[in-house]
Parts: sequence; C-alpha cells; structure tokens
Amino acid sequence: MGCVFNRGRRHQPRWYVKYRDVDGRWKMVPSRQPTKKKAQQYVAEIEGRVANGKLGIPEPSPEEVKRDRLTVKELAALFLRDYTSPRLKDPARYRKAVGFTLHHLTGSLGYMRVTDVGRLHLSRLRDEKLAAGLSKATVKLVLAYTSRMWNWARAEGLIDGLNPVALVDKPSVAGQAMDFNVLSMDEADCLLSWAREKQPKEYPAYATALYTGLRMGELWGLRWADCDLERGLLTVRRSYRLAPKSGKPRAVPINPALLPMLRQWRNDCPASDEALVFPTARGYMRQKDRDYGFKAALAGAECHPVTFHGLRHTFASHFMMSGGNILTLQKLLGHSSVAVTMKYAHLAPDFMRDEIARLRFERPTAAVTDLAEHHANAR
Repeated sequence: MGCVFNRGRRHQPRWYVKYRDVDGRWKMVPSRQPTKKKAQQYVAEIEGRVANGKLGIPEPSPEEVKRDRLTVKELAALFLRDYTSPRLKDPARYRKAVGFTLHHLTGSLGYMRVTDVGRLHLSRLRDEKLAAGLSKATVKLVLAYTSRMWNWARAEGLIDGLNPVALVDKPSVAGQAMDFNVLSMDEADCLLSWAREKQPKEYPAYATALYTGLRMGELWGLRWADCDLERGLLTVRRSYRLAPKSGKPRAVPINPALLPMLRQWRNDCPASDEALVFPTARGYMRQKDRDYGFKAALAGAECHPVTFHGLRHTFASHFMMSGGNILTLQKLLGHSSVAVTMKYAHLAPDFMRDEIARLRFERPTAAVTDLAEHHANAR
C-alpha cells in the first residue's frame, strides 16, 4: 500500500509519495501537494490507476514538461508581459516599475526552476540584498512583487504548490517613515526668493508645491479649469493624464499667500493645448524624470538637497508644526487612510500632551468657603 512522507522541513514540508507501480516496482516521487491530506489523496489516485492496469503516474504532456522546466527568469518575463488588473491605472508604467524591482530577484535566482525555489532561497536573497546595502523598503517590495507573480502564475495554471514567499519573514520598515528630508522655513523662503528672481518661470510651481503639498504628477496635470481663483480653490482631478493616486478628485483651498502668485502666473503662463497650469516653455506636459532646474534652484538658494517630492513633505511637516489638524492634512494630501497621514503626527506641537490631558480619573474637588468669612466679606 502506498504511503506519504515529508522530505522537507516541518515549517516547509515537501510531501513525497511511495507506491508500487503497474510493473511491480516501488517508486518514490514528489507529490507537489501543499498538505499531507492532499498528498494522501494523490497517492490514492495513483493506486486506483494501478489497480486498473495503468501507469500510476501517466507520462507528462509536452505542456507539463515545459511547465516543470520553467525558470524564475522565464516566469518573470511572462508576468511582465501578461499580468493585468482593473486596478492598474497605467499598466505600462506598472510593468516598468515591477521589472526594475524584480531584476533583484532574477539576477540572483533567475537560473533556477520555479518548482525548486523554496523559503530558504528567498530568505538568503533577502539577507544578501540587505547586506549589500539595499533598503528594507526595497527588499520588502521585491518580496511583495515576487509573491504577486507567484500567485498570478498559480491562478494561470503555470505552477503548482504553495507560494514560498508566504513563508519568508519580511523586513520591518516600522519607524522609517518618520524621518523626512524637508526644507526648513528659512530654506523654503530662500528657495522662493531666489526662484522669483532667477527662475521666474519655475517660481510658481515651487510656490504651489510648498503651499498645497500636491504630488508632482498632480502639479504637472493641473489645468486652469481646475483652478477657481475667485473662490480660492484647486480641484485635483489628475496625476499627469490619469486619475490621482487615491482614484478620487479632491479640493484643496488656495493659501492667501499663493493666490496673487497664481493670478499673475495665469497671465504669464505659456500657452498649451491642454491649458496646463505648469507646462514646459513649448506648451507640453512635463515629465516625471526631468529636473527642470530644481537642483540648480536649491544650490542657488543655498538649501540642502531634497527631492521635488520633498516639497510635499515640507508642506505636511510645517502644517503640523504650525498646529494643523491631522484629519485636515489627510484631506489636503489625498491620503486614502489617516493611518498614512499619521507619520506626520509626531511633528504637531504638544500633540500628545493635549490628547493625554483629556484623560481624568478623579472628579475636580469642589471649593469650600467658610460661612463666617463669607458674611464678613459681604459687609
């Protein structure tokens, strides 16, 4: 009678089956089943075929042979070519980002057959990348994309078995998001003052970024039709030409200090077919990977280096340090959850002190006045 046994580890089992085939010989093969129960069902099916005078395990088809020989590099290529989801706003951009991240996987394990990759290989990959200086966030993203690729391949019938990424401990990035590279108030003032004189065509973009906290794609995708300068309101409808990151439009009040700048810029802004607020000098939409003089502006204003996205962090950080409300900041930044915005909460002055003062276990003691003293004072 056939039997099942584990040739892997307790936390990462590899269930094998042993059975007597139709030729009378005992054979031992991997079941490729995720649980012992399914492996037992698998050996029962084998014995049923043997009882009917057939091979316990039929000869594999050419498709099955090809699937068994699929390498990690080949699977990644299929994933980047065929994966899609209705949640992807820009599939081409997504595939480009995933491909750039997955090269950390394929560069180390691309030669391996997918069926041979286990928890140990991915754990070693994690440790090697961290030791090489890759950030915890990037390593965690590599594992996340690898897991998505594995689940997609299983759903498409390209591979069987468990997703090995599920067994791998992911790097913790807790606390890392609290350190932002932002401009100080003096640096922000110096940047705007320098740009007003030296880069008048870029000055409105820097000012709008600092006073609204809009993402780069939201700034470059902003149209004049989205700017109600009479009511002092911006409506964020796009990131470049797509929906914003949250998928929903949002309204952002225009700071009174920014309003006259935008009114003047509306007269000076280069014409564009899409009526963009911040087009290039030739009227085209700006691109994400172009600098447009920002590094030169930081150097000219003697500011320490930050990314353009750092202007968004600068807005959020100084908003909270000025006593802003965390829920208001969530709406302004367009975060889908306040949990994302909470990374700025520690910057609020007296944030925890004011909140902890709400808690009180004892009732206030009533003031007691001496009656004789009261009458004496009344006279």
